[in-house]
Amino acid sequence: MKKNEIVVKSNQLIEAKYKLSVREQKIILYLISQISLNDEEFKMYRLSIKAFCEMMDLKGSPKYKEIKDITDGLQQKLLKIRSEGKVYSVTWLSLVVYNENEGTIDMRFDPFLKPFLLQLKKEFTKFELKNVLHLKSSNTIRLYELLKQYSTIGERQFRIDELKEYMGIGKDGYKKYTDFKRKVILAAEKEINEKTDITFYFKEIKKGRSVASLHFFVKPKTKTIEDKAAEAVNEEIDDWFESLFVQLELLFKKHDYTLGREVLKRWVEAAHKIWEENKYIEVNKLSQQCFRMDHINNHIAFITYILNEKCKCIENGTSHHHISVETVSKKTIRKELLPDWFEDYKVEKKEQPNEIDTYLPNKGLGNLLENFEEELKK
Repeated sequence: MKKNEIVVKSNQLIEAKYKLSVREQKIILYLISQISLNDEEFKMYRLSIKAFCEMMDLKGSPKYKEIKDITDGLQQKLLKIRSEGKVYSVTWLSLVVYNENEGTIDMRFDPFLKPFLLQLKKEFTKFELKNVLHLKSSNTIRLYELLKQYSTIGERQFRIDELKEYMGIGKDGYKKYTDFKRKVILAAEKEINEKTDITFYFKEIKKGRSVASLHFFVKPKTKTIEDKAAEAVNEEIDDWFESLFVQLELLFKKHDYTLGREVLKRWVEAAHKIWEENKYIEVNKLSQQCFRMDHINNHIAFITYILNEKCKCIENGTSHHHISVETVSKKTIRKELLPDWFEDYKVEKKEQPNEIDTYLPNKGLGNLLENFEEELKK
């Protein structure tokens, strides 16, 4: 999964009435995080077994049937949205496609949800997906959303029956307030305060001798110096990656290749094992060198092979310097020596030949690389 995936929901959708399991909640939130800011219509958003297992922290054999069962159920789940004096009852998903041979599922939101998820300019709530992925209860996720919506205001009050309705618990759930408090509110308080970007506490508002409402006090967590430093490093790394991608995408496009971000990401990960801090410079050099050779048939496969072989040397504790563009170009790259992920990438690209990754223009990689190289010499 990508870093810093963002969920953006209109406040009306935050306050919709529905009941989903924790896994259903996470799938819906994951799909929302895949929506682009520029999307004017809903697309088919894909969920793979790998992404599903990461979200649910599952180990072991593939969980394709489990995903299928959950998405089958999602097509039956209703949410009720209040808008302009009316209450609309709608399903989350209008279409689900099971790609059985690929282990993926494509889903599309119901068109009615467009004004609540697309092109949002005002009255919306935004949060990072990672804040909910480690929460263990659907009630906790719902309370997080409802409080996150008011985190800048700092407080929010609910009647007990109203809060139960938001959570999909219903009037018959947790009839004793003490059970509702212990199993839902206190459990959510512990998880949200420990695992998310907000903290809260609450006060009970009584009517007679019974607790009628809960008044929540919420605030964003203050980031530590360590957190800010880590974010700065990640931003710098992302900037280097995007800069490298801009230059190499143009280079490969000039030679009739489409270089995807996923392939470059794999190259950089491999290069880090070989050259560590110099990885961006070396990947750039390797790419430039390859295109100076006339007899290479597939430059993406060629670079993948070289990095794979160099990594094997590192893992075996031997020198990788004897593996170079010149020496490897004299050999034939056998298909079975390429890593599995590259074969998967080729299949994906074959199925989607017109897909072009977006990139950040005018990053000035040349200057960045020169400056970085100079810093390393100091």
